[in-house]
Amino acid sequence: MLSLTQKELGLKVALLTTGRSISDQYAQKKVSLWESGTSRPTPQEMVALSEILRRPESEIDGWFGRTPSSAEELFTQLAESQLPSLIVSCYSGKPRLTNDPRAGAALIAGLKANVFLAMIFPYPSDFEEPDQPDDDFERLRHFYKDVWYAVEEHFKQLSMDLPPEKRERIKLYRPKLKGKANILFPPVGNSRFTEVLQFISEAQLARTLYSWVETEQGDGFYRIGSFASGDIHASQLEIWESYFGLVTKTWTRTQSLPDTATNWERYSPEVF
Repeated sequence: MLSLTQKELGLKVALLTTGRSISDQYAQKKVSLWESGTSRPTPQEMVALSEILRRPESEIDGWFGRTPSSAEELFTQLAESQLPSLIVSCYSGKPRLTNDPRAGAALIAGLKANVFLAMIFPYPSDFEEPDQPDDDFERLRHFYKDVWYAVEEHFKQLSMDLPPEKRERIKLYRPKLKGKANILFPPVGNSRFTEVLQFISEAQLARTLYSWVETEQGDGFYRIGSFASGDIHASQLEIWESYFGLVTKTWTRTQSLPDTATNWERYSPEVF
């Protein structure tokens, strides 16, 4: 597969469609806008992309579909794509979204196709006891344990819904710590920050950050932004990618999920 930067790809597309050169800056901006979903290639540019990347136009058209309005739609788009994809999600509260039958079914379809899922549980398993434990400490400890049991069961159910040969596509990670952690170590909340990566080529990786705000009544699904050059949310996106760390970086290189990654270690229950 070709290894092209945004600038190089933009220059090649311009030359094929117009026969003229464009500036390096404009070439890179054009491709970054495509990757971020801000704009789409013209039909002529789609033909050029197909020729350059050696992919069918129908497949390339799917790369630039409209921004999904729900998790179900996102999972469906990823399942139908021929591109390897990674969903890496921080579970800071009980999973409700993917317990929805339609969204859950779309996720399982994706995991059976070309999708990987890294579930990040942000809370430590053991906490420092304060000199005088109080109701606040016990309330927080109960919350973390309650969320963990829900996430653990959700992970097991998703895994069991997959054929054995596909189960390495979903992994659950917990913090890698020496000793106990302070009870205030993680943030508390029901927002799920989720990064989605689609591997296009060695040099073309579409990266988008979403926030899922889950409530008893449903979910709010928000696209925060992409990692395209010039995105106003670039600093926040980079912070979250740093938080996920080598989980995303390893998958980007190998299209597989690691068993350990800097601050994270894999949780492996003996249930299969």
